Amino acid sequence: MSQVLRVETHLASSALSNLPLLQISGEVETPLILDFDALQELPHYEVHNFPIVCATTKTVLAVTQHFKGVLLRDLLAQAVLKTSNKPLYRQPIYIAARAVDGYTAMFTWHEIFNARGGDSVYVIHTCEYEPLAQLMLLCTSDVYSAPRWVRNLNRIEVKQLS
Repeated sequence: MSQVLRVETHLASSALSNLPLLQISGEVETPLILDFDALQELPHYEVHNFPIVCATTKTVLAVTQHFKGVLLRDLLAQAVLKTSNKPLYRQPIYIAARAVDGYTAMFTWHEIFNARGGDSVYVIHTCEYEPLAQLMLLCTSDVYSAPRWVRNLNRIEVKQLS
């Protein structure tokens, strides 16, 4: 029998104002430092009854009844990815979503901007109708969603393979 974990990282919204939550850096024209209020101003999406599934055991680790967040693609578009003499689709660009503890999930430029998967990679700021003290990142199109479930997300880094 699988054990279902509960996500308990809520914090009163008044405590979140002006608290830097997310930094976007690397190969971007406009590095960003976003607080909870800045995330609230962006278009956001809601997802209901989403299971976090382990790739190793194939069991459900958690079920998020409701979350609200912004698309990673929208945040990256706001930061504006740098271009060289080649178009972006010809550059080997990857995106690293990093947690406070160093846990990292990787995405390619093509996954985020050139595939339907980009419609399902969320930076989550609200879970179970309560603001989160620390952001999460989740890709709802992954069959096994746990490996790219980043809790305590604090950095998005855009890099280019050499």
